[in-house]
Amino acid sequence: MIRRNPRPYEGKTIATWRRAYDHFTPAFAFDPQQIEKWREGLRAELRRLLGGLEESRCPLQPETLAQWEQGSCVVEKVVFDSEPGLAVPAFVLRPREGKQPRPAVICLHDHGPGKSESIGLVDRGCHADMAWQLAEGGYVTLSPDLRGYGEREEDQEWAARLGSLIGQSLLGRNVWDVWRAADYLLTRPEVEKEKLGCLGFGLGGWIALLASALDERFQCLVISGFFGTWKAVLVDQKQSESYYLPGLAQIADLPDVAALIAPRPLFLEQGKRDPLFPINNARQAYLKLRYAYDALGAGERLDMEVFEGGHRFWGARSLGWIGRWLPRW
Repeated sequence: MIRRNPRPYEGKTIATWRRAYDHFTPAFAFDPQQIEKWREGLRAELRRLLGGLEESRCPLQPETLAQWEQGSCVVEKVVFDSEPGLAVPAFVLRPREGKQPRPAVICLHDHGPGKSESIGLVDRGCHADMAWQLAEGGYVTLSPDLRGYGEREEDQEWAARLGSLIGQSLLGRNVWDVWRAADYLLTRPEVEKEKLGCLGFGLGGWIALLASALDERFQCLVISGFFGTWKAVLVDQKQSESYYLPGLAQIADLPDVAALIAPRPLFLEQGKRDPLFPINNARQAYLKLRYAYDALGAGERLDMEVFEGGHRFWGARSLGWIGRWLPRW
């Protein structure tokens, strides 16, 4: 019996799938010749990949668990139901005095302690109490805990595996929670119904982008510390389970998804030394997104700031962007 010599070791599943990614041609890359067909098709495919989210709709049943004054703001700890048997804890910040109603912004955190860092209750860290800065500037803000963080901390890897058995993802359920947060905010008398924005940092940036791409109630968007192409962001490096959506690369790259926000205002900010989102790739992806915005006649509604620093919320120009497109009066 002749035994064949073993083949040289060529790598494992990760290497094989990385090579496979290079051969994908997204089915819904931005098409300036068929804009409505592209938009409708991509949104339908994204909703399909996210799973039957609307099937989870239930009464919000909101409660205010605590309230106190801090500086110029009132802080409320609230909870509302996102789906049957699952509640979302959040902080709502609002100015103590001044004109009512006001524009509102949902603020989504990155990895870390969750909503508490967004409002400055714990070390400012890389979030730089972004929701608190907006509230002091006259906005109503809502900062929820994303699934697996803060008061919702749990084993994300296990949750992702269980979700895969029933066609669900952590990313999709986080997007659903953001939509439900918008439902809740818009019931509040302090909120101006036509002036709703979203700000996300890191993981929160991806969730904010996807939620806003599919929900036009969000009239202004800021994404901090999250942009590029799937190749650089999710293929060439490992991210947490919360970033991934099976089949996504087959239908669109990240700039294509972001283009769904047009012609609504979108601001991106990225640190030059961010190790998670390489700046050269982010700039290249921005040029692709710029092409889409210009093709839609919305060039003035897109901007990007590159700042000296790493992976953190910056805010030097992005907060002013919100002030421009969601004016307080």
